[in-house]
Amino acid sequence: MTGVRLEVWVFAAVAATYAVMAAAGGEWMDAGELTAAAFTLGGAHPPGHPGHSLLGKLATLVPVGEVAFRVNLLSGVGMAAAAAGVVALGRTLVRDGLVPAAVGASLAAMSPVITTNATRAEVYGPVSALLVWATVLVVKFARAETETETEAEAETETETETETETETGAETETEAGPGGLAGFGGSGRLVLAAGFLVALAVSFQPLIAAAAAVPLAVAIAVTARQRVLRLAPPVLALGALALVTYAYLPIRANAAAPPALLWGDPSTLDALLTLLSAPAYQGNFATAGAGERFAGLWLLVGEGAGLPLLFLGTAGLAFAALTGLRGAGVVLATAVGVVAGAATQHYVNPDMPGYVSVAVFLCAAGLVPVVAAVSRAAGSFAGEGLRSHAVHALVVLPMAGLAFVGPTVRAYDGGSRRTDVDGPRAHFEATVGQVPAGPAVYFANGDHTLFPAMYEQLVAGARPDVAVANADLVRDIWFLRYVDARLPVVYWPFIDDDFTDAVASRAVAGNLRARRYVGGDEPAFGKLDPRYAGPRGRGFFYQLAPVNQSAAPVAPPTYAGGVGERVAGRVGLTHAAFEAGRGRLDHVAIAAGVADRFDEPGRARLADLPPQPLLYPRLPPLTPVLLFAPWQRDLVADDLAWRIGQQLPPLEPTDVAERRLLRLWQRLVDGDGGAAAELRASPPAWRQATRSALAPLVPANRLDALFGPAPR
Repeated sequence: MTGVRLEVWVFAAVAATYAVMAAAGGEWMDAGELTAAAFTLGGAHPPGHPGHSLLGKLATLVPVGEVAFRVNLLSGVGMAAAAAGVVALGRTLVRDGLVPAAVGASLAAMSPVITTNATRAEVYGPVSALLVWATVLVVKFARAETETETEAEAETETETETETETETGAETETEAGPGGLAGFGGSGRLVLAAGFLVALAVSFQPLIAAAAAVPLAVAIAVTARQRVLRLAPPVLALGALALVTYAYLPIRANAAAPPALLWGDPSTLDALLTLLSAPAYQGNFATAGAGERFAGLWLLVGEGAGLPLLFLGTAGLAFAALTGLRGAGVVLATAVGVVAGAATQHYVNPDMPGYVSVAVFLCAAGLVPVVAAVSRAAGSFAGEGLRSHAVHALVVLPMAGLAFVGPTVRAYDGGSRRTDVDGPRAHFEATVGQVPAGPAVYFANGDHTLFPAMYEQLVAGARPDVAVANADLVRDIWFLRYVDARLPVVYWPFIDDDFTDAVASRAVAGNLRARRYVGGDEPAFGKLDPRYAGPRGRGFFYQLAPVNQSAAPVAPPTYAGGVGERVAGRVGLTHAAFEAGRGRLDHVAIAAGVADRFDEPGRARLADLPPQPLLYPRLPPLTPVLLFAPWQRDLVADDLAWRIGQQLPPLEPTDVAERRLLRLWQRLVDGDGGAAAELRASPPAWRQATRSALAPLVPANRLDALFGPAPR
């Protein structure tokens, strides 16, 4: 089996596996929006992702399954191409390293970090393929240049000065001829192709592409030395040609019939530059804590089957670079650059597995020099016979063991989606689908509702009588035009008075006065009063007077997968907070999903308690949370258990700050003097939140004794 054939077989096997694992329909997070943008030939959220829209549109034309499944397959194909690139990279580093390269590719493909984004519509599959293969080309260039220089030095040592001058002239003539390129011969085309692939990757995910481009560019410059000036112009020109992909966005925006979904309306140069600079996402970047995030992201690389790649792969690349294996340092530096680029963003970003996907594949190539080193050592001790099957077994078996015991902590949704409940569609039916016949408005104030709704409406054609809006986005004129085009009869105020949620609040009031149904994910936002809301399905409806309806509480939904569980938990907490505002503590337990933590007498005591404020909704946000974390449900249970005098579980050292602060508040309300002393020594954020939170429950003189007199 030749190296090329092995790469093809790896690609086919991995792509087929992902096709079986891929979600049959729409998925959570950005998947619904990216699929809708591809189907309509539109543009997704900043910075637009034109590469995915164009390639995704081609995927939608494949007559297999529904549209979402076709775009999900695109991610699997991209990750499979990246896995094939691991084989090519390993074969380039060590020519007889096909078996460990195939093992590395397989482990990377099975990593939860990779499968998270290989089975749903996302940009990370294509960008991984482009950057891994760009690395292959740069490594080939570095090795080709090194071999050429070595041969030239050997010839120079045996030739006379006159012969050297003659050969130099002939060499220069050859370089300038049609078979070469800017003084590099055939190897120059490798650099051009690498630059083109990196530039294409920018149209899918600019941050990852830029993070990989820096070490690759440095490697080319170091290898080429003074000759890099000859190659720079054509590389930049070809890269600029790839970046023309972004011209697709203003072209579509200025079309006679613009697409329904085109984020930011990039019809002018200023609007396009605003879209590309993504002001709304600039707050995601932070230098503080980048070192800690950098270390944490390497742990993410090593989750599940990535564990041997983290330890053995990086060690193999580092050892190979230190011992002079040309190209190994390039691979390691590119992996480090990608992880460092991801570390510039807050770790709660749900796309972190996608950001480090390229690093997982590059580390997989590091298994090849590990096996080569062990093979040489074994051969020197026990003869050449051990250099094949025995050595492979000796090294591969521990790799498999590490892959089997590798933990999965942050790379949620790493398994097959084909067997999952169709959570996004079920959530759409339980929220927007519960709206009575329109025209109506529904405020999807989270990506978990908005993006599935975009797919269901723009692709599947569901509920055309409902304008699905977002309280933050309706402040942007392009989004107002989007929802207005969806349902022109709905009232939208086009004047923003710079107050947060002002447009949304006026839209709610205006449409209610016009006797249209208005609902949303939350009981209140902006200037809305939660007393004027009532539960309907998994969402809420609004009206112009207090709602007296006492609907029976509903337990949280059950959605499969890590993100599905987070969405379900978020929905439960939202409804629990609504019930807490109404003072119905037994309803709070059911809505939050903690009713089973109380026996029947305990539930009866909760139902008998008079309406009173709970403490947990008043806690300040001290721990970053993506949608929902299980400890938030524990806070609800602790608060309710304390209300009925039930013994609370002891605090653990790993408990979050919110749970420790809640316990202090409970002790303070109970009159525990030690709690007051602890609170005085607590962080400022704890003390600042305590006075306002405990004012309804603790006498003013006790608060004054703790914090001093309240400011007048």
